[in-house]
Amino acid sequence: RVDVTNNRKETALIVATQNTTCRAMATLIRLGVEINLQDVQGNTALHYAVWTMSEKAVEILSAAAADFNIPNSDGHDPSTRTRLNKTPLHIAVELNYFPMIKLLARTQNINNTDDNGHSALTIAVDRGIETVVDVFLQHDATITQLDKAGNSMLHIACTGKSANILRHMFENFLDLNIRNLSEETPLHLACALNNTAVVSELCARRADITSQDSRKRPPL
Repeated sequence: RVDVTNNRKETALIVATQNTTCRAMATLIRLGVEINLQDVQGNTALHYAVWTMSEKAVEILSAAAADFNIPNSDGHDPSTRTRLNKTPLHIAVELNYFPMIKLLARTQNINNTDDNGHSALTIAVDRGIETVVDVFLQHDATITQLDKAGNSMLHIACTGKSANILRHMFENFLDLNIRNLSEETPLHLACALNNTAVVSELCARRADITSQDSRKRPPL
């Protein structure tokens, strides 16, 4: 049986992928191994192919119709103790491995979110990875998603690391005073981080400097 698992629920395909033994992967697939089985942490072979940064392994699994959108249950957020449910695309962005991102961005579910409400685009915006943001937008990733804290892409761009991404968000958000669940505007977040360049830009664009958050605090 090619789908037999060990005590961690790892199949032979998962182990082969962990070790990037692509020939063994191809053989197992020819023998009819189930591509999308998950181990005890919810990881599929594709998750491990991304973690090992093996383009060949990803291509083999992709050709065998691996599901790009299965979330894992690995990685506890120490602040919330919740499972993060990241797809392989989330992981590729966190690793900032561009060839892998381009392969995985072909998924129809590019807007899938993890348990924090973050899509792959959200992560790229937050980290200021301009080339990745461009790829996702070319694949029609949505910029209107909110995360679990109610932050818009504009909120996140105002706390991010790229002036170019921020300018793009300005072009797509008519309301500079959009609020998250704590009633904070992007200006609140920029001020909290003492990001003077972003604060100046928001003020120049007539962001409301008197708006109060849920604790009645103005941004400035």
